[in-house]
Amino acid sequence: MKLSENARATRSRSSTTTAVGLALLALFFALTLASSAGGATTTTVPLGTADGFAVLAGTPNVTDVPTSAITGDVGLSPAPGSGITGLTCAEVTGTIYATDATGLPCFVVNPGLLTTAKSDVTTAYLDAAGRTPDTTFVGGDNQLGGQTLVPGVYSFGHATTANLIGNLTLSGDSSSVWIFQASSDLVTASSSTVTLTGGARACNVFWQVSSSATLNTSSTIQGTILALTSITVAHGATVDGRLLARNGKVTLDTNTITRPGCAPIPDRQLYCDPSGKAYDLVTGEDKVAPYNTLGLVPAYLDPVTGSASCNFPATATTPTSTTPTPTTPTPTTPTPTTPKPTPTAPAKPPAVPKPATGATKSVKGVKAASSPSAATSAFGLTG
Repeated sequence: MKLSENARATRSRSSTTTAVGLALLALFFALTLASSAGGATTTTVPLGTADGFAVLAGTPNVTDVPTSAITGDVGLSPAPGSGITGLTCAEVTGTIYATDATGLPCFVVNPGLLTTAKSDVTTAYLDAAGRTPDTTFVGGDNQLGGQTLVPGVYSFGHATTANLIGNLTLSGDSSSVWIFQASSDLVTASSSTVTLTGGARACNVFWQVSSSATLNTSSTIQGTILALTSITVAHGATVDGRLLARNGKVTLDTNTITRPGCAPIPDRQLYCDPSGKAYDLVTGEDKVAPYNTLGLVPAYLDPVTGSASCNFPATATTPTSTTPTPTTPTPTTPTPTTPKPTPTAPAKPPAVPKPATGATKSVKGVKAASSPSAATSAFGLTG
């Protein structure tokens, strides 16, 4: 049966529509996969009880050429406390933990905490090593230097001289996470740097090293180093992060090491001065110098859009409270009344019966004498 022209046209449009729909659907899935890949879904590496340490080593020691400045705790386990040499408590803003009392008197003996922290380092190391790389750099010198990297997981191999020469920039926001997987060692060249932009934070940068890490003279690195074996920090190098060695030692030489913290980001608020100039400040900062002298007030919030600005309405009315002021009733103390006694009539004495007229009391056995009649004379004669 032949199709009419209208039927063929309808079928053609239907086929075209289906094809376009399938193409759009494929594009949607492609964009979805692209947006969910890489750094957008990279989560932080949990450190557990190791989070509080700036330096944590295994064995045989932690050594230091004074004077270093360390912010965060220092620990050595399972090696004894005597393995911490050259490092004094005055160089540490934090606590130096040891497994026994063979170290300096200022060391705190807490083998249980150290065992747990070392176990948490192993867990964190395996977590970082198990992530799927978004980018894998080929071997050779300076795989990282001169680049700007977005959040994600990056893998690189051994370098003849150094993995990082010059500067590496990490660009992201405060929640962005970077994980670097060194399949061999990690070496930074002298005076090399890692810088953070866009609000990125060192607490969200991790370096998982499958052997040992070496930070050369005057270099600066951001993030936590999780090394399988040892970590050596040359003279004058700076670490905004942690040095956590699973099995080996940590060697220091006049370094600055600052344990990073991911504290909650403070709330911000828009304030306005009398001229209408806007100030984006941390909430409450308007009360602190130098802003407390500018006469700042909170910005106007549009009741429809919810946006804040210094474009205040021409007339602003201050709502008055219609809530009645509660009054406290005055309690009244009742006056006690003494009940009056109800008078009772006195009891009447029992009635004494009156003797009958002309009757006399008789005494038992004696007959009562009759009273003489008025007609009886003195001689007993009647007249």
